[in-house]
Amino acid sequence: MNQLSATSTAANASVSTADDMRLHGRWLVLVRVTWVIACVLSVGLFIVSVPFNFAASHAICSTASCTNTNQLTLEQVHELQHLGLSLDFYALFSTVLTIIFELGYGATGVLIFWRKPDERVALVASFYLVTFGAAFQGSNLLLTIDPVLRVLSLGLAFFGNVCVGFFFYIFPTGRFAPPWTRWLLVVRIAYWGYRSRHFAFSPV
Repeated sequence: MNQLSATSTAANASVSTADDMRLHGRWLVLVRVTWVIACVLSVGLFIVSVPFNFAASHAICSTASCTNTNQLTLEQVHELQHLGLSLDFYALFSTVLTIIFELGYGATGVLIFWRKPDERVALVASFYLVTFGAAFQGSNLLLTIDPVLRVLSLGLAFFGNVCVGFFFYIFPTGRFAPPWTRWLLVVRIAYWGYRSRHFAFSPV
């Protein structure tokens, strides 16, 4: 009898834990709608950035921000030519590689969302993948194209960065473990909020 009782208790605890990892009701609807909007915006921004990134890859970078772009310095162009490769090859290779990485991010995020559409950890991971990849693959160039695209790109990058930490703070139970890590999330939100605001209002 005691063994059956213990087994029943363990089973109930397992069901309760699994239930705690899921969202329900309005929260679930809100998160799903937010995910769909973020996914559409991320894909749209990435598609817009591709031709601009391809064109920008043909330009030679002469500023201190070369490490934050896909552009090569004059010295790197000479090294590329020494290997028998052209700037056209580099631009095409860089663009194709970026698309492959973005497809990997996006496809993985969509798959997680499709298989686990109500689990907290899965939703956070999926949200991170669909926003972080697209926002950062095209964010550097989008910052200089249009103010609206700039704000959207920085907003998605903000959510992507926040979700990276959020995922590790609640993995694998869906709860903050240990509980004080929730304050780390607050600090992370404040930090990336400050950085996003700084880039949004600084000249480019």
